[in-house]
Amino acid sequence: IPKGGKLVASANDLVIAKNAKELATGFVFDQKLSDDFQSSISTDLLAQGFNDIDLTKVSKLAVNDVMHLNPNGKLALSRDFEGTSTQINADITAPGSDINLAARTTTIAEGVKVSAAGTFTNDRPGVAGQLSQPEAVNGGSINAGFLTLGKNVILDTSAGAWVDNRGVLKEGEAGNIKFGTLSKVDDSVSLQAYGFKQGGTLSVTFGSAGNEKTLNIAGNPNASATDIDIASNFFNKGGFSKIALSAQDVNIGDVAGAPQEIYATAQTLRMNAGFASQASGQPMALVTAPVIQPDTTRKPVSLSFSADKLGGVLTLAENTTLRADRGGSVSLAAGKQVNVLGDITTPSGTINISINDKDGSLAFDPTQAVFIGEKSTLSAIGSSITLPD
Repeated sequence: IPKGGKLVASANDLVIAKNAKELATGFVFDQKLSDDFQSSISTDLLAQGFNDIDLTKVSKLAVNDVMHLNPNGKLALSRDFEGTSTQINADITAPGSDINLAARTTTIAEGVKVSAAGTFTNDRPGVAGQLSQPEAVNGGSINAGFLTLGKNVILDTSAGAWVDNRGVLKEGEAGNIKFGTLSKVDDSVSLQAYGFKQGGTLSVTFGSAGNEKTLNIAGNPNASATDIDIASNFFNKGGFSKIALSAQDVNIGDVAGAPQEIYATAQTLRMNAGFASQASGQPMALVTAPVIQPDTTRKPVSLSFSADKLGGVLTLAENTTLRADRGGSVSLAAGKQVNVLGDITTPSGTINISINDKDGSLAFDPTQAVFIGEKSTLSAIGSSITLPD
């Protein structure tokens, strides 16, 4: 399969639209553009075989029409620099590609899908679409600076699959999603990285320097207008095998509420019956179904929570249990204090609790500490399984 083309563009203000804006009649070479001139690129042009698009030298960017990139490439929208911004108003599909949304602020409008997910390709002889398109077996990645996500936004780096010309199925691997945000992720937003054996990684940072946030997980809802709340069911969505959340301060559970358990189990993909006769280009959702594997084969979900390295405090409430499947891990870290008042259970797994401020140039702080409550239970006890016959 030939490699796709690369496009590099720079502009102060660029819009990606169906139709590119033409220069004024009579414009000549070396003539100065007006200060408010808005450059434009047609999505028809971008669809002509490009799979490596570099717009890191664009300060203000708007995506106003659907972008389709050839598989297994790169898409870089803007850069992390003072004043840069990106507004995504239409879907972006870049199968198996690395998508970098690096502007200082990126807004994704309501209902928009940004996908680096793999695709279903079927090269089995006699199947419609055989040998007509490149395969994108593995999901790509979505990395972003600070995102503002509208309702019903979808970010997807799920795995794809390929049936080769011998009829052999190759199942892909899921990719990763990483971003920061200054606001709550709405319940209607779908973050997903489904895989066949295990899922991808989700990493989210809430808040920034000068705009610090407190993250309340499964408790203390609406404690403050600046707090961000996440329900316990957040950890069972999207197929992720590792979830890492961080903020200035992190509270897990609600000491005033009923006892609760935060337990994540990831769904994985399973090919549907008859997939080998399906045409290439089918959405993965039409040839697979998400399932929860039995205990004997299910990969664990690992959880990581961290408070800021400078003065951050993390507290696990007394009536709250963090639980991972056999072989999983739970990590808690903070710069000032980690208070473990509840329970952590991960059979045959790993528990990491630490102070993450390792800057030796800072003055000694005697209040830095890891505190384990007298009623807490930390268990990574060995376990056994009975395999089916």
